[in-house]
Amino acid sequence: MDSMFDRLGDLLSGTLEGNPIFEENDFLQRESVEYQAKKETEFEKIDSDKKISQTQRIKETAQNVQVNEFFVPYHLKSEFSLLGITTLKTTESEIKTAFKEKIKFFHPDKQKNIPVLQKIATDRTAQIVEAYKKIQDWLSSREVL
Repeated sequence: MDSMFDRLGDLLSGTLEGNPIFEENDFLQRESVEYQAKKETEFEKIDSDKKISQTQRIKETAQNVQVNEFFVPYHLKSEFSLLGITTLKTTESEIKTAFKEKIKFFHPDKQKNIPVLQKIATDRTAQIVEAYKKIQDWLSSREVL
């Protein structure tokens, strides 16, 4: 009966010479390659299904939702920049979310303990609200025309 060290020596010498001792190793390697190929085809199928569903979803949302994009007018550029909108095109929903984010950030109630910061936040909030009102007035007059 061979000892564990004899078997280990045979394995090492066979590996160094490039001759595999066990045929089981080849079988396992072949099985592993086949398994990997099978998994890859399954993943490719799942990926293609995802791509199809994503493109269908994008088309459906584009058909259902009409995005009213418009160019930022030059005379209101400072108001848009005060809200943090720096792109040339925007939508009404982007304006609304930008307004809400700015109001949350500069709300005076967040600075109750420091009077100077509360004053600054109050002034900034008033500026943001005024800019939003100007933009809303422009949007409502644009829709009437």
